[in-house]
Amino acid sequence: MRAALLFFLVLVLLRTEAQRTYSTTKGKAIKQFEYAEKNYNSQQYNIAIESLNDAVNTDPNFVEAYLLKAQIFFELGHLRREIECYEKVLTIRRDYNPKVQYLLSIAYFKTEQYGKSIELATEASQMDIQSEMLARNVEFALKSAKSAKKLYDHPVPFKPINMGTEINSPFDDYWPMLSADGKKLYTTKNILRNRQLEPTRDNLSEDFFVNYKINDSTWSQTYNMGRPLNTPNNEGAPSISADGQTFVFTGCNRNDGKGKCDLYISHRQAQGWSEPKNMGSPINTNALERQPSLSPDGKTLYFTSDRPGTDGLEDLWVSHFDGTNWSTPINLGDSINSHGIEWAPFIHPDGKTLYFVSDGHFGLGGLDIYKSTRLNDTTWSQVKNLGYPINTVNDEQSLFVSIDGELALISSNRANDNNGLDIYQFLLYPEARPDYVNYLTGTVSDTKTNALVKSHIELIDLNTGELILNPESELQTGEYLLCIPSGHNYMLNISQSGYMPYSEHFAMTGGHKDKPYEKHIKLQPIELGAHVILKNIFFELDSYQLKDESKIELEKLIEFMNNNPNVSIEIGGHTDNQGSKAHNATLSDNRAKTVQKYLINHGISAARLTAKGYGMDQPIDTNETEEGRANNRRTEFKVTKK
Repeated sequence: MRAALLFFLVLVLLRTEAQRTYSTTKGKAIKQFEYAEKNYNSQQYNIAIESLNDAVNTDPNFVEAYLLKAQIFFELGHLRREIECYEKVLTIRRDYNPKVQYLLSIAYFKTEQYGKSIELATEASQMDIQSEMLARNVEFALKSAKSAKKLYDHPVPFKPINMGTEINSPFDDYWPMLSADGKKLYTTKNILRNRQLEPTRDNLSEDFFVNYKINDSTWSQTYNMGRPLNTPNNEGAPSISADGQTFVFTGCNRNDGKGKCDLYISHRQAQGWSEPKNMGSPINTNALERQPSLSPDGKTLYFTSDRPGTDGLEDLWVSHFDGTNWSTPINLGDSINSHGIEWAPFIHPDGKTLYFVSDGHFGLGGLDIYKSTRLNDTTWSQVKNLGYPINTVNDEQSLFVSIDGELALISSNRANDNNGLDIYQFLLYPEARPDYVNYLTGTVSDTKTNALVKSHIELIDLNTGELILNPESELQTGEYLLCIPSGHNYMLNISQSGYMPYSEHFAMTGGHKDKPYEKHIKLQPIELGAHVILKNIFFELDSYQLKDESKIELEKLIEFMNNNPNVSIEIGGHTDNQGSKAHNATLSDNRAKTVQKYLINHGISAARLTAKGYGMDQPIDTNETEEGRANNRRTEFKVTKK
């Protein structure tokens, strides 16, 4: 868009300069030209073209007449005929004005003739350019053409497949988004306000729709998501947190809006979605805020805005939720944002790979899709164009990538039919993929009553201690879903007042792709004899020396003891059957005492703690397999006083 605007402004300047003098002395040709110009100004393009044809018939070397024809063909979108006019001008007078070479370079670019675009931009750069603005534009055009040719000459794998009539409607379908488990597909669609009238702009409305996956190749019919998400107004660009509990979208021109377009938020309830609320300050301003993308835990929000502090026309911004409030949004900076437009951010569930569209970075023309990786809290990698033919000389609107990083969804009208935009799916080539992410899903309930329990859930990186996710299981359903990025060892910790803690261990460092995890977790009420396996306590081989990654689990145990000051516990050590019975008894006893000592050293009264080694006498799994033996090597605690 920005390039098109500059193109138009330079073209107007070129024509204005040309009006001062004419390249012809024939009065009849000038009269025909001025009559054409009058009709051009009143948008009578056909009459203007006829008069310009008469003018060049009168004088075949009338440069200004060809330039005005080129401008008309540009505005009509007739690129081939526009090019013919500029080529004719250069045939007549090669050194007429470097703007002609520049504009022809742009026209070649738009028709994917990148080699010719480079040639003309290079020629323009070597001419006497009086305008500083034109010099900058020529330099940008030359760099753009070189970048585009490189992308065009090295196409990436891309085989888009139309998702069919279950997904796509006779009107525009766009903003595709899969749920984390891949079982729901959300889209925005244009629908008729009045089925008795034609599908004009005023008779079309944007609503949210959802399809449900039946099997690997089949989707259900499309269902309108209904109120309160959909209204008689336009709703678009949705983003749903990975756990499916938070829904953020763009709403424009609403009575409660702060600006033309604002971000709205809704939460899942037992009866459906809550009434959407304007997210208010500091997210929304009197500027444009739109196209949100939520992080997997729903606590980081990326969006597009032209608010104060925007470097280009529209930039990408980020805000963080502290459990109560959203922080003042921060501009993502010049690694991401350009002097043009940045739109449609999508943060992958790996929490660090960002896809977005832009017309301000070097690409293939119009809006292209780019990728960048978050290096730390404030720094992003250099953007990478996803390449041709994913990107083309036309505008690409958005990209969604599945949780495993393989499947991508786009909205496109590449079929060139009357159905407008459709949703397409394709396999994203490996170099453009994010990190692999798996997910854990299930429920949390009371082990005695089976009642569903709202609980505090934490996914922690055992190597760094970083809290990766901390959602809460949903109160009415007790369901949860956590995205688990690859390359790390994780501790899952679940806690709730009045219950024993629960811990789990996930090792995702092998680079292989596991099936999604499903765990229906039973929380034990705190009572005498209740016991818990501490699955993230690790010792050195055949030793009672604690490994560093054990400290996170131990800190959680200390937290439990501090929150329940009347509880006393026994630390129990257990081994597999490898080695002698006496050796295992001593080893397990020393391991239990090591945990006991750690707790005492960190403020837990020794009177509340006992330690006992059970050796290999109480296996919970077979000792015939390595997996079974690993389960038998464990540390437990049980309540001895309440």
